[in-house]
Amino acid sequence: ERGAAQVAAAPAAEAPMTVLTLRRPGRLRGHVVTGSKPVPDASVDVLYHTAAGLVGSVGPYRLAAAAHSDDLGRFDVGGLAPGRIQLRARLDNDVSVLSQPIDLRDGETIDKLLLRLQPGGTLSGVVRSRDGVGLAGRVQVRPSADGEGFAADCDMTGAFIITGIPPGTWQLEVTNADSLHSVTL
Repeated sequence: ERGAAQVAAAPAAEAPMTVLTLRRPGRLRGHVVTGSKPVPDASVDVLYHTAAGLVGSVGPYRLAAAAHSDDLGRFDVGGLAPGRIQLRARLDNDVSVLSQPIDLRDGETIDKLLLRLQPGGTLSGVVRSRDGVGLAGRVQVRPSADGEGFAADCDMTGAFIITGIPPGTWQLEVTNADSLHSVTL
C-alpha cells in the first residue's frame, strides 16, 4: 500500500505474530455555507463507515466535533485514518447536512469540499404502550440500520423531540428503557 509501513512482532516462539500497519493520516478541507454565505462556528463531525486501523479494518464510528468552521466558513480536519467517510455539519441543532460518502486513501488530502447547510426537520411525538401509557425510552432516526443518526430520550410521559434532521429517508427506532424492547419502523 502506498505510504504504509508494516511492523511484525513475535515476542515468543509460541505467540502468534501480530502485524501492525502504520498509515499516513489524511486530511479533509472545505467550506460550510448556507446559500452562498459562509457559516462560522459550524460543528463538523466525521462519520466512518469503515476505516483502516493498525490491525485490519474498523467501523462504523464517529468523531464528534472534529472541527469547527472559522469566520469564512472554512474547516480543516486532519489526522484521519483512510476509509469510507461522511461529514456532517451542524449549527445549533436546527440546521444540518450530511455529505456524500468520501473514500479517503492513505495520506490523501481532499480540498474544496462544500457542505451546504439547509434547515433540518423536526420529529416529535409520544411513545406509548399498547394500553396508551407513555413510556420512557429512546428514539433514534438513522439513514440505515448501521448508520449514524440522531437521537433523543423520551421523558416519563413518552414525549420526545429531535431537531436538525437533514432531508432524506430515515429509519425510526424506539427502545423502551424498562423492558429493553426495540422496534424499528
